[in-house]
Amino acid sequence: MPILLPHKPGHGQVFLFGVEHNSQQDELAHFILEQKPAVAVFENSFSAGGGNGAVVSCTDLESLDGSELITMACAMAARMQSSPGPVFQHVWQQLERECEAELLAHMAAFVTNTVVVHGDRPKAETYQRLNDLTTLVDLDQAIAAQVCINFSDALGVPCGHDDLSSAAVVHQIFTAERDLMLCRSLQQSSANQPHCVIGVVGVAHVPGIMQCWEAITSDFTKVPHEQSFVLNRQFKAALVEGAEAQGVRRALLESFLELSCSPAVCADMQRQLPALPSEAEETYACTRELYGSPRMLLAALPREHLDKACSGWKCNMWDELSGLRDVRPMYGGLGYDWQLVMQLRQLYFDLG
Repeated sequence: MPILLPHKPGHGQVFLFGVEHNSQQDELAHFILEQKPAVAVFENSFSAGGGNGAVVSCTDLESLDGSELITMACAMAARMQSSPGPVFQHVWQQLERECEAELLAHMAAFVTNTVVVHGDRPKAETYQRLNDLTTLVDLDQAIAAQVCINFSDALGVPCGHDDLSSAAVVHQIFTAERDLMLCRSLQQSSANQPHCVIGVVGVAHVPGIMQCWEAITSDFTKVPHEQSFVLNRQFKAALVEGAEAQGVRRALLESFLELSCSPAVCADMQRQLPALPSEAEETYACTRELYGSPRMLLAALPREHLDKACSGWKCNMWDELSGLRDVRPMYGGLGYDWQLVMQLRQLYFDLG
């Protein structure tokens, strides 16, 4: 069910849908077909360059940003607009079985002539900011926080404030800045609008957007105070790293995305960021192998969580994993160690 955001004077009703990306749920598209909102603001543009509040029109090929899925949604919507009722229902039922929720919602919006806005920051820009404005420690802390979050539901032990606040820099770029941008798109789209507007975003963005909705004034002069510290970190873009550190950085960034997003997002980032220099390939491969191992994920857990997740026979797992913790940048390590990789390979060989 959508969330009806608090009313703002001079704005139409705004309904916010939080969706699981790549999931199938037809309630969203049904809402659009039945309510015929004036504007639909989407997080997912199905392209790396789409967003920034751009209006997408099926009659303007440039606005589609080369997205094959959006182009297909336009073509399907055009066919369905001219289809008799029984044909429309039959085809729509097939689409509900085959299409993910956000793509189906785009089709519904095009069918009802709802204005489609891609309100998120372009993915390529977010990837670049993550790559340019974070340190190795920032990325390592974000991995630790995400591992804790991923394990917490299964273990029944919530992550502590310190575990999550340590990942503030990456969270700021990856989530909070985009919450603000999506919220601005919703406010701009609903201004002086007599009909309802909907927002379609990933579930992780819903709390942040609701917070921004309360905090931002209509002229956007007031922003949540958390947004300010990103500006103080711009100097990181000018840092010149050696090839070894570049390899570690890319490996940590990919590891973080794999823990928090679908494999498609990580693959998309790999396509968008510049290729690593050949000198960085060795440290990249080593770090990726270490951080892709189950033992490194366990080593990233706080001790309370680790004790619940597993226990050793005639050994202490916290002590057993100390070597992996020591190699991590957040503890002063380099992020890679070929000797540890060889030990893990031998362990997996013995277990196999």
